Amino acid sequence: RSDPGNADGVVTVGATHRFWPHTYGVSFFSSRGPTGDGRLKPDLVAPGERIHAPFSGGDPKLGGAWGDLDGTSMATPHVSGAAAMLMARYSELIGQPRRVKRILCESATDLGRERSFQGHGMLDVLRAFQSI
Repeated sequence: RSDPGNADGVVTVGATHRFWPHTYGVSFFSSRGPTGDGRLKPDLVAPGERIHAPFSGGDPKLGGAWGDLDGTSMATPHVSGAAAMLMARYSELIGQPRRVKRILCESATDLGRERSFQGHGMLDVLRAFQSI
């Protein structure tokens, strides 16, 4: 497959249940690996079901519209935010995307699912910080 998430340097994020990832595992709508050349994808998973988030519509004077949304597009900001926090705290990580990816993947929590479903496991920001 040739979708952008399959690129080696990209962090591919799968989705899990918001509250009970250990119980429900990886969301049914989340892509599975491996890549065409056999690499593990997704790299890790993060909450992507029933995420309270803004969306278009609603009255801007009242704060717009909010609702519970599902998707890997809801999971990915968790990982992006974790990467941003790491780089904010450890400026030596700026410009080191593969190192940031390695830290996030190696500190993930195994959910006990197939590696081709969960990658390295569930994002664990605290463990990522503790690993540096």
